[in-house]
Amino acid sequence: MQFYEEYKSIKEKLEKKKHRVIIPLPNNHYQKSKNIKLKAMKEFKNGLNKSGAVLVANFDKERNPDYIGVNALMEKDMEKELEAIDAITLRGNLGKIK
Repeated sequence: MQFYEEYKSIKEKLEKKKHRVIIPLPNNHYQKSKNIKLKAMKEFKNGLNKSGAVLVANFDKERNPDYIGVNALMEKDMEKELEAIDAITLRGNLGKIK
């Protein structure tokens, strides 16, 4: 997964606030699998389905500002479901997380 270090940094900040955080694992975790992306997406989707909150972190990719990858699209879909139950959308403000 690209941007693993960025996700890891966000994870560490949230864990300091005593949150349990799930992020996709780096690609080398899936080296033994024939289809790395499919396995990673399935495992990440399973984690999303068990979540009480979803944080979408979107980073520019190779000079493409506002790039949206497949994982971000899955997270965005979960956001709609969570908003239906009065979840809070952060829109980049981690300070809203208590």
